[in-house]
Amino acid sequence: MAPTTDLTLHFDPQGALLRSTLDCEEEVFAERYDWPREDTRAYYAPYDASSTYIAVAEDDGRVVAMARYILPSNVGLATINELALEWGIDDGEGLVASTGLDLRRTWDVASVAVRKDARRYGVVPAAALYHGLIKASAVNDVRGFVSLIDERVRRLLSMFGLMVHPIPGTTTAAYGGSQATTPVWADAATFVGDQRRNNPDAYRLVTLGVGLDGVRVPGPEAFRLRRPAATRSPFSQIDLTDALVGSGHRQVV
Repeated sequence: MAPTTDLTLHFDPQGALLRSTLDCEEEVFAERYDWPREDTRAYYAPYDASSTYIAVAEDDGRVVAMARYILPSNVGLATINELALEWGIDDGEGLVASTGLDLRRTWDVASVAVRKDARRYGVVPAAALYHGLIKASAVNDVRGFVSLIDERVRRLLSMFGLMVHPIPGTTTAAYGGSQATTPVWADAATFVGDQRRNNPDAYRLVTLGVGLDGVRVPGPEAFRLRRPAATRSPFSQIDLTDALVGSGHRQVV
């Protein structure tokens, strides 16, 4: 594993750290998909109040890797909304529920982004992000995940021993700059349990955090979400639909 300088893993960043987190998201999407920054902001605007984040930051506060998680609210989860808008599937909630997931305890992994210059740290930033997701899910009693995932990111997850499954009734398709995106789901307990059985080395690194050299990882209580997710959107349903049509959320590493 490549040597690292000091990095810190943050959950639910605020203030300047949040601004750097969003800058990372916008920069990476612009580079990878030629998506203007304002388009990224417009796409996520309806979900901002129900979003939380994992950030991997350098000592000066510059975020080099981030992940956005959308929590259940009356706005809905982005993946389920996109199933209707882009896949033509009106009963996305029903399809996800058919997997056994409880939508009240399901988070949407809406973006994963690692800056190009973070590659000097090797796989550590990506491993730290997934470590943060697993830790946050345990502390906040999250039972499952959904996502629209680029197949390249899905292969990275597989490398870490983390397996996700296509949402029933969906197909892999071109979406938002990605040539191959798959709507997926995962049960949180099985996600980790299968990794422990099938890839114990990755389980130690990603789930237990053993070997995240150079990354400061706070204790479990730092991963508890202390602010309520928004239960009311400032957007009308028409505004929400207009904001979502023709856009896409992505996972980039």
